[in-house]
Formats: sequence, C-alpha cells, structure tokens
Amino acid sequence: FVLIVAGIMAWMLIGEPRQQAASAQSWVATPCTVTSSQIRTNRSGAGGGSSTGRGRSNYSGGTWTSWISIHYTYVWNGETLSGNVYSFAPTSNYSADEMQKIVNSLPPGTNTTCYVNPNRPLESVLNRDTPGALQGGLLPFVVLIVFFAMGFGVWRLKARST
Repeated sequence: FVLIVAGIMAWMLIGEPRQQAASAQSWVATPCTVTSSQIRTNRSGAGGGSSTGRGRSNYSGGTWTSWISIHYTYVWNGETLSGNVYSFAPTSNYSADEMQKIVNSLPPGTNTTCYVNPNRPLESVLNRDTPGALQGGLLPFVVLIVFFAMGFGVWRLKARST
C-alpha cells in the first residue's frame, strides 16, 4: 500500500510536470504581457496566531508555503486570453532567492513570450522548460520510494514492539 501511495505521489510531483513540459515543446510561442507578478505566502497546519501589536504575529506550529503568482494576457485568434502558469513544476519547490529573481525579471507590463497549446488555447505557460530537479529521470522516484520504504519499516518495527 505504501509503495502505491509513494508511486502516485512521485508521479504527481515529478512525472506529470515532466510530461507536461515535454508536450509543451510543440506549443506555439505567443507574445504576452505580464499583468501581475508576486510571491504569495500561505500558512497552514496546526496552531493559532496572535498579533504582537507591532505588525508581527506569533504562530505556534503550522507550515509556511510560498509560490510564484504571475498573471499574463495574450491574444489568440483575435481574442484576448489570460494565463497564470509560470512552470509545470510546483513553484513552491523553488528557493526564496529563485522565486524573487523570477518575479523581479517579470514585473507587470513586461512583454515576453508564453507558449499556448494550439488544441486548447486557454492552456498556456511562460516557462516550458523542464526544471533541473525534474530532469533526473527515474532517480527521484527511486529516492522517494526508498524513503517511504524506510519509513514503513520503522513504523512496522514500532508497531511490533508495542
């Protein structure tokens, strides 16, 4: 069961973005204009927050997640369409410095190129390259499965000892 879940997670995190990036290589390069560009942050998980009254908050538990939020418009067959996909890889996997460089390079008003799926013109992406972390072939799958198998083994040992 654990290996099935690990395989599904690995596909969602690595396989699917690689497949999307590969299929986007045939998409049509189209001029587009960035309308907004920022790093967004969300807090999730256990624990509550309380304001200190000085513009800061104290939180116990939970996880902060940041991601790139870039919106752009492009014209396809005379119709103005909009997109918001920077890359097929989850942008939350980028470091804070990488995210900031991307956002700084695409401020609102920037004219750039997006890639549009000619079969589904509402599908577009700014960066159709496969991110370096996803170029490793099957290695990420193997590493993920090994870690899940190790976790499962530790869980089984603990379950037997109780």
